[in-house]
Amino acid sequence: MDAGIARGTTDEVLGRLERAFAGWSEDDGPRVVATDADQTLWDGDVGFDLFEALLDARGTRAEARAALAVEAEACGLSVKPGDDAHALAARLYEVFEAGGYEESRAFAMMAWAFAGWSEDEVRGFADRTFARLRLEERVRPGLLAVVRWAQAHRVRVLVVSASPQLAVERAVVAFDIPPADVMAMCPKVEAGIVQPSMAAPPTYGRGKVLAVERALGARAGGATKLLAAFGDSVYDADMMRLSVVPVAVTPAPKLLAVCGSIPGVVVLDQPVAPVGQR
Repeated sequence: MDAGIARGTTDEVLGRLERAFAGWSEDDGPRVVATDADQTLWDGDVGFDLFEALLDARGTRAEARAALAVEAEACGLSVKPGDDAHALAARLYEVFEAGGYEESRAFAMMAWAFAGWSEDEVRGFADRTFARLRLEERVRPGLLAVVRWAQAHRVRVLVVSASPQLAVERAVVAFDIPPADVMAMCPKVEAGIVQPSMAAPPTYGRGKVLAVERALGARAGGATKLLAAFGDSVYDADMMRLSVVPVAVTPAPKLLAVCGSIPGVVVLDQPVAPVGQR
């Protein structure tokens, strides 16, 4: 890692936020913090948690089968008439884990694989899964402190994630972030029932920037600007470049490799609680 890239503590990140907040002008637009979810707000990945729980429960329904068959064939898998939705979903996950399934497409599949479920069923399943896996114990205290800082300063917090929309909505309940401020992989829903297709573009890589722009609305004559952005993956880098305070949270190696191209970036290796809250 480039020695010129700053590393900081949670307290130092909060200090940067205070200074950026104070220096913000009306011409900059609304003050907004954007953050990734998995491996940023908490340890682990709620999308994987939920999809693995779906497989364990053999919960994939017939409504998803045709779309899963299309995905399987696109991945080079043979599909037999007797292959049910569960078998196809399980094989696709094996291909994904082996690196043979393009990530943005796989993450979309993990969202619409709940086709045939009602939204309330998915929410309940997510709540039970996260309770069983003790998600609340995986919340990163430093990021919780950042969100609480933003809320105290009336700064909007957008959560932009490649995990399923309903999974992230339930996971961020601990942060008191409303569903309207979650931009994640969003399957089509008709009459309250999940459909086997997507309702919006993938929130992955450059798609995260597009999601932020949609959430904030296009500003004529100027680019979208964020007060701060947090992420752990190279696919968060474009979103981080929009911000005054870009923070790489326990960054993966590929994000570290591009940190030098993100002006003002600070690396938060240990997202622990601020000193006064320990």
